[in-house]
Amino acid sequence: MSSASDFEISEGRLPGLRTVVVEGHGVRCEIAHRGATVLSWRSGHDDIIDGYHDATELGGQDGVRSGILVPFAGRIRDAAYTWNELRHDLRPGSSDRDVFHGVLRESYFELVGVTREPEAARMRFRAVTSRSRHAGYPFPLCSDVDYVVRREGIDVSVSVVNTGESPAPITLGWHPYFRLPSARSVDAITLRVNASSVLVTDAQLLPVHGETRDVTGTSLDFREARIIGTDMIDACFLPAGGADGGRVETQVAGPAGDTVTMWQSSGAVYVYTGDRLARDSRASIAVEAISHVPDAFNDPTARSTVSLAPGASRTFRCGFDYHPAGS
Repeated sequence: MSSASDFEISEGRLPGLRTVVVEGHGVRCEIAHRGATVLSWRSGHDDIIDGYHDATELGGQDGVRSGILVPFAGRIRDAAYTWNELRHDLRPGSSDRDVFHGVLRESYFELVGVTREPEAARMRFRAVTSRSRHAGYPFPLCSDVDYVVRREGIDVSVSVVNTGESPAPITLGWHPYFRLPSARSVDAITLRVNASSVLVTDAQLLPVHGETRDVTGTSLDFREARIIGTDMIDACFLPAGGADGGRVETQVAGPAGDTVTMWQSSGAVYVYTGDRLARDSRASIAVEAISHVPDAFNDPTARSTVSLAPGASRTFRCGFDYHPAGS
């Protein structure tokens, strides 16, 4: 798989997993074919992406670490939605109605394209799903995940084509967790989110559609960067310009000045301090870039932006840049 280049691309060797490894410029990144999931991104000795360690963790999907969110980002109320006057149940016959973050993060993606450049390695992963592949989502899709691995970080592009004959509901996103080398826990991380409001949610963290809350004077006001401390954050921020397709940046930093800047082409930002993670709770922070707010399939006001016509495509772009302490 490799050739002369500043970046080398090879097959990984994690037991029970097919992976792709990218190495160059002091960077090492490993991506699993399952879910097109980034397992790690390391610069020198700094492990920045807090991904799954092995096949068992990836199969368990605790925390949805580095999950590619297709065809919906966030939770779906009662695991069901109505589309074109038909009710679709994502958990038919099950009493477990907790559904979130799409269905393709557990699907197998083929590596269909590789490009090596002096300063980057580009890879395209693809999954093609049929009408009957997933319960409650009878819309065939061709989904591409493009990764550009650079010495400073990763660029991510999630693209979906509706290969069916009727409009399909689709929202997209990426769900990475970041570790800061100089922060032993989330308590020491400084967070900046350029958002003056958050989504109002109920006890199940599902949105009350149409309701937002001004963050001024609250514990969720991070427009000026400040230390998280012992605060527990599990909230959807509505950044200035995000709804209008403007670039959105969210920043997390450690005490020594090591910094990750997460960017996205549009949409909302979901921040989670990892309090319920089965492994290493509050050791890393999730900065989720999402094209739409959670449960958008059940929001009548979002229908025009959620709907994707037959033959049409939709792309969501995001990524991160890492700057080590002292850089």
